[in-house]
Amino acid sequence: MEKEKILQARHGVMLQVEEELQGDLIPALLLEAGENKDTEVLRVIFDEMGFDNEDGATGEFFFAPPGSEEDAVAHFVSSITVADDISGDHIGELYAAMAGLNCYLPCGTFGVTRGGSILLYKLVTPMPMELTGEALKDQVDICMGNAVAVCDQYADLLLRVLAGDMDREGMFEALGI
Repeated sequence: MEKEKILQARHGVMLQVEEELQGDLIPALLLEAGENKDTEVLRVIFDEMGFDNEDGATGEFFFAPPGSEEDAVAHFVSSITVADDISGDHIGELYAAMAGLNCYLPCGTFGVTRGGSILLYKLVTPMPMELTGEALKDQVDICMGNAVAVCDQYADLLLRVLAGDMDREGMFEALGI
């Protein structure tokens, strides 16, 4: 499939998702590709994700830039920032909790950015490059739904570990693991 048609199909789906989220009164904004970005990004604010998280969580959803025209697979990226200023005495316990938890997640992974200040959840989902229209929209909805559901289910526990209210073993006990 021609690269321009693929990009147009993706753009149409992202506009549709943005409109649906806004219709549900969920703050969402599609940021177009530009000088400093290779791809457009749908930014979404989730105001009820995680314990004592006044700022909520910010999701960024986008298609990784296409490679060559011969690629058969596209990658849809779901990245949710759970906390954007992590610090304190419990960072080591947070890392240990994340490492253990990631082994049990059904999909995606929790991590900390290279600078060590942002706790996020990330799910990268491969999908056939030729998907367009309703089939593409369905896959994007599934990817976003999975990312939000998994992040929402576990972010609270990691934030409690970071706050020192729970340790790694307490997190596993709470999960029944």
